[in-house]
Formats: sequence, C-alpha cells, structure tokens
Amino acid sequence: MGCRCIELDCWDGTENNPVIFHGGTFTSKINFTDVIETIRDHAFATSK
Repeated sequence: MGCRCIELDCWDGTENNPVIFHGGTFTSKINFTDVIETIRDHAFATSK
C-alpha cells in the first residue's frame, strides 16, 4: 500500500482562476485546474 502526500501552493490568479507556484521564487505559474486534472489522471495508478 503506502501513502502519498502532495503539497500545492495555491494563489489567486487572474479572473478568479487559482494558480499554483512557489511564491517568492522564479517558478512558472500553473493553472490549478490543469494540476488537479493531472493528479486525478496519474497519481492513483498502481505500480507493477
């Protein structure tokens, strides 16, 4: 089994769309919805 933990730094984006990035650094801002959909699609697949 195991356990997974994901920490997301969510910030207010433009037009009420949240974004994810590490505040105060030179990281790219990623659309919150894109991140959540990627997690949904890939994070819970089992390894063989």
